[in-house]
Order: sequence, then C-alpha cells, then structure tokens
Amino acid sequence: MKRKILVADDEKLVRDYFRYFLKKEGYEVYEAENGEFAMELIRNYEIDLVVADYKMPKKNGLELLKELRKGKNFIPVIVISAYGTEELIKEVEKLNGIFIPKPVEFSKLKSLIEELLM
Repeated sequence: MKRKILVADDEKLVRDYFRYFLKKEGYEVYEAENGEFAMELIRNYEIDLVVADYKMPKKNGLELLKELRKGKNFIPVIVISAYGTEELIKEVEKLNGIFIPKPVEFSKLKSLIEELLM
C-alpha cells in the first residue's frame, strides 16, 4: 500500500515539483493550495505525512500544525519556509513538527520522510 503525503503550498509550481519528486519515490500525493483545504483533505483521507509551507493563505503551516496537534491522530508534519526565524523554528519543534528551510534539498527530505514513516 502506498503511503499518502499531503503537500500544502500556495505556489502551484512548488506543489508540482514536490508531486513529481514524491511520486517518483512511490508515494501517493495529495495537494492543497492553502491550510484550510489541507485540513479538509486530512479529515477525508488517511494522510500519513504533511509537508506544509509556512506562508499560505487561509491558514499558514504553523496554524495547520497547531490544529493537527489538537486532534487524536499524530500525523508527522514538516514545515518548510524561506522565512525561518528562530522563533518559528522553536514553535514548530515545540509542536513536534520539523522545520526545513527552502530551498529544500530533496535527498535530505527523502531521508527524513523515510525516517518519519517507519
């Protein structure tokens, strides 16, 4: 059974890039252009892992992570951003998320995803 990864980013080009990379690695990929739609997909599908951009409309990556941590299911969340302040990184880590700066190194992301989905 393929593992399901949700990519939430407001930039279509970024979602396309992630989709190509993740499908090539054998994952089933879902996409959301904002945090609200991401939550809708999480409620309707058994998502195994979320990769979310920090800066998105209608719910940013940190707000998405906070909402997920209120629920009973623990879904690994990777927050990505080109605007990674120390405060943001600490907040993500406090919520048991992982922060990765943009541009994303896909070899590093691949290893991290494999580790999180073990």
